[in-house]
Amino acid sequence: MRKYEYIEILPLIVLKEGKATNSMPMKTIIFTVELNKKLNHEREKFLQAVKFVVNEGYVESLRDDNFIKPTVKGDELIMGINVTGVGKEMELEERKEHRYRFLKEVYKNSNGSQSYLFNIADIGKAINLDMNNTRNVAQYLIDEDLIEPMALGGLIRISHNGIKEIEGADENPTNPSTYFPPVSQIINNVNVHGDNSAPLQVGNTNSQQNISNSNINIEDTKHWVKLLEEIIEKENIRNQELSEEIETIKALLSTQKPKDSFVKKSIVTIKDILTGIASEAIKTLILSVPS
Repeated sequence: MRKYEYIEILPLIVLKEGKATNSMPMKTIIFTVELNKKLNHEREKFLQAVKFVVNEGYVESLRDDNFIKPTVKGDELIMGINVTGVGKEMELEERKEHRYRFLKEVYKNSNGSQSYLFNIADIGKAINLDMNNTRNVAQYLIDEDLIEPMALGGLIRISHNGIKEIEGADENPTNPSTYFPPVSQIINNVNVHGDNSAPLQVGNTNSQQNISNSNINIEDTKHWVKLLEEIIEKENIRNQELSEEIETIKALLSTQKPKDSFVKKSIVTIKDILTGIASEAIKTLILSVPS
């Protein structure tokens, strides 16, 4: 997921505010004055901002540098119009789930910070939304002050209210929030793909399958997750995907009647991530997957 610091796309914001497009350039002197105003005339920041958009191919100059305009690529970034299509209509509950997933994706990629900006098209693509529904979801979140639009186009950032809403929803995964269904319900819906009743394979091709089609022992699984977290903390393992999947299985296990297929699916995902971590303690833990 590409994320942008505000200063990096500020030149594009200046161009859009000046109604400059790929087909309608802006006088370079006006651009320079407006960009300097936004940066409080700090020369280093001005050079940093211009260097970024030039190196990334987002702007180009014309007529001996007297005019400047966004490239087609720059237009697409600031407007978020790189995808076409109407897309299918969604039921209310599905729309609510996608609103959560969209906001969660922004939160996750920004590490809960308002310092980074994202293209709504990139966020929609990451959660498998077509552009029409992406715009609808983004507009709802903007209207509710959960994300903030930046300048005139498809660049957004998470708001303070959005950070609070995601963190509150995640802290109470079995309860609906003001805007979203219970997170545990959303996780269940997102994580079910294919035949979830299939037994799980750990280790090499000759190893025994440690999870059968029988019911998962919830207490053993909770203990296994706790051990995993202790090992991660002790060995200072930093893996964002692993951390997120641990939160997923913890949310599942916190429900009154965790569904075996969902828990198994999460364990498989965790096991797959763990196999790429060179640690004897982790290898031992893989072999002790609960059943």
